[in-house]
Amino acid sequence: MKVNHPIFFDALRFYLDIKTHRSWSKNQFDSQIGPLMFDSRFNTKEFKTRVLNYSLQSHITNNWFSALHNIKIGFSDQQRAFLAGALTPYVDDSMDEERINATDVLNKVSTPNSTDPLSNWISYHLKEEFAKNPDWEKMFLEVMAAQQHSLEQRNGKDLSFNRLVEITRNKGGKATLFYRMILPYPITKNEQEFIMELGFILQLTNDLFDVYKDVHAGIGTLVTKFGPDRAREIYSTSLERMKGLFNKLQFNQKCKKAVWRKMMMVVARGAVCLDMHEDLIRKTAWEPGKYNRGQLICDMEKPANILKNLRYAARYSANVNTIRRQSSR
Repeated sequence: MKVNHPIFFDALRFYLDIKTHRSWSKNQFDSQIGPLMFDSRFNTKEFKTRVLNYSLQSHITNNWFSALHNIKIGFSDQQRAFLAGALTPYVDDSMDEERINATDVLNKVSTPNSTDPLSNWISYHLKEEFAKNPDWEKMFLEVMAAQQHSLEQRNGKDLSFNRLVEITRNKGGKATLFYRMILPYPITKNEQEFIMELGFILQLTNDLFDVYKDVHAGIGTLVTKFGPDRAREIYSTSLERMKGLFNKLQFNQKCKKAVWRKMMMVVARGAVCLDMHEDLIRKTAWEPGKYNRGQLICDMEKPANILKNLRYAARYSANVNTIRRQSSR
């Protein structure tokens, strides 16, 4: 891969954009949410980190689809993305700690609570946004239902391969659709099908990134339960399907080519993680509970992994049908 390959310039813009957005979202958090945290059980450094990370995920997704539609993201879109970033960990914790379902969560965030300023802030802004876009509210309920089903992954429950695929697809796909619906233009049927597949492979990549956390939290995922080989198989199949669905989208070809490269920089991280996990099973059987933290967390800050990620992204951008493991040796 030559140094003047477009993927290098995409990567530079990508990392600069991430840096800019992190600074912006941190300022938003400190000015809007920070003052509300003193009397809240969410007043932790971890909660802030999760809000900023989910806000970044929403921002990246919105950048992809606004570029695909060749429309610039507006300030109100950025604000909705930040709201979605704050909403996601708030809802996750509420469902996990209070054991409530999707409808109860919606009632909670739709009802002012004088003892919880953060809940009031979320309630106020959600009501405002749901009134403008009722379909976003419907999608929120679907996201919550998918999250509810994902609780089956906890406590060592014995789930079949197909059931885990279904849970992973719905959890990732619905969340990505929710982020996409922040943008103020309609979604075509073909675009919706593509987003569901994109969300699935993003969720799978997320599960591959930190296997250590899932193992020690008792969460069963496709990789923890069925190993890297089966995970590689489903990753490769999903990437093939994703390419086919993307080709059906009726957008400007130049925009599509640029957006696909950007998506591959994120999706290709899954291949880097799979390489790492497959190196483990060359020496021993897949028993993730016996590995240490360093062996199960894919460090994407390592220069070697960054370079490998760019190589995979460039390869997938040139020919997505060639999706076997790429030798870096």
